[in-house]
Amino acid sequence: MCTAVGTPAIPVAGTIMVYVVMMGLGLNSDLCMIGYSLILAMNYLPGMAVITLNVIGDAATNVIVCAKEHCLNKEIYNSKTPKNK
Repeated sequence: MCTAVGTPAIPVAGTIMVYVVMMGLGLNSDLCMIGYSLILAMNYLPGMAVITLNVIGDAATNVIVCAKEHCLNKEIYNSKTPKNK
């Protein structure tokens, strides 16, 4: 589980990292594979949440940086309909 925390927010990247570490340590018995299956089952929903938070965080950061650098046109940003140029 600790190995999965350090992986990027790519779908199933954490579980693949756990599998690679387990195989590298020689943990390939049936009991270890059952444990790995449980990690796969538990990691699915938190992984989806991490991806969503990553996208929202990237979008919010872009808006904040653009506003601080005076590159954000607030009229267009706050309008309800997008304006094509």
